[in-house]
Amino acid sequence: DAERLAAITSGNLYWDGPQAVAMNGGVRPRIYAPATFAAGSSLSHVDEGTYPGDLMSPFFGLGEVRHAPSAIDIGMLSDMGWTIVPEPSAGLSAVLVCLAYRFSRRVVKKAVVPAAALLLLGGGAAIARQPNMLLIVSDDQGYPDLGCIGTKPVRTPHLDRLAADGVRATQFYVTWPACTPSRGSVLTGRYPQRNGLYDMVRNDLVNYGHRYSAEEYAVSPEMTLGLDPRELTIGDALRRAGYRTGVVGKWDMGQARRYLPLQRGFDFFYGHGNNGIDYYTHERYGIASLFAGNERTEADRGTYATDLFEREALRFVRDADSRPWFLYLAFNAPHGASSFAAEEAVRNDGKKAAVGVQVADEDARPYRAPGLDDGLARYYGAVTRMDSAIGRIVAQLRAGGTYENTLILFFSDNGGSGNGGNAPLRGKKSTMWEGGLRVPFVAAWPARLP
Repeated sequence: DAERLAAITSGNLYWDGPQAVAMNGGVRPRIYAPATFAAGSSLSHVDEGTYPGDLMSPFFGLGEVRHAPSAIDIGMLSDMGWTIVPEPSAGLSAVLVCLAYRFSRRVVKKAVVPAAALLLLGGGAAIARQPNMLLIVSDDQGYPDLGCIGTKPVRTPHLDRLAADGVRATQFYVTWPACTPSRGSVLTGRYPQRNGLYDMVRNDLVNYGHRYSAEEYAVSPEMTLGLDPRELTIGDALRRAGYRTGVVGKWDMGQARRYLPLQRGFDFFYGHGNNGIDYYTHERYGIASLFAGNERTEADRGTYATDLFEREALRFVRDADSRPWFLYLAFNAPHGASSFAAEEAVRNDGKKAAVGVQVADEDARPYRAPGLDDGLARYYGAVTRMDSAIGRIVAQLRAGGTYENTLILFFSDNGGSGNGGNAPLRGKKSTMWEGGLRVPFVAAWPARLP
């Protein structure tokens, strides 16, 4: 409304919108950033809307840091749709200061780093030596599905050790009980309703056994939908702060080139752009879905996906240069394989039966011995196989002398499904009960935690 707009443009804010200029006598008002930004450092102010239907037009501006706005100023900025994003000169601490407003005051409209990183890095305090960051996200792993929780026979010794050396959260929640919206929030720091990815990006006709031709697939939801290119990601923020950034594993933010990681703030990408794949063929219901950079690849067909993602994560760590690095390692385990079951395997509702989790027999065999059914044994085996991969990556960090100053975060994208239940929590994946939203969380950073 006019009164609020007048307050925003009263001289201590800079808004490049035509209304603000007109109301300020034809002169662009000035905006100010938090006091912890270095005096004179440049600041970008960007808003390009949030999702289709947004009435606010894009506007851009550059300002010079003068003094800290009040919480009311920041709140009005949020209501007007503003984003505060520091330029590289502001540094990592400046990124985290912006984040502090988002999560402590709930007022900044667009945050660009996960909440966990803010809480563990400690607000806007200066960091003499920027830490490396390894963000590990598993797929459909339920809250009780870690060995250190102790309610199931699943074995995860490497994650258990990270929890013992660092922090394990007992009430950690994601923003949505399914893959795409949850992961979109991880990457943008924004709720699904804000960033526009509020539903799954998938072709639902595969539920009924439909096999897409190349022509059909090219114009299907999995190739035309994705995270709005106007959204800022954690990759954008950290690359501006001097980080080398990478994605390995499940991207799930769209497969058209404009949606892929190399166009979204990341320097390296090896993985799949859609919801899920077959663990061995790397196809999604018959469509080759593995990418190396911007191009699809079938060079590793036949190799277990978890092993591939371990290999590429190790490559990213070994290729580190003088810059700090950030790696988003998103396993597709222990999600069920995105493959067609046998032709005769049809459920009572007409949908094709699921293949379930794929894992080598040697990984599932130890869990079959106590009498677990095959599906649950394979689920546990996939979790343990992923844990072993994480263990080898941590071992590489130790061997390279970077473990002490590497922040490692681990959690699942949503609650468990096909995991024998999430007791004592009610519900599972795709439900809004705690079993769908409350997930395991581990953080380790020897130099700072606990």
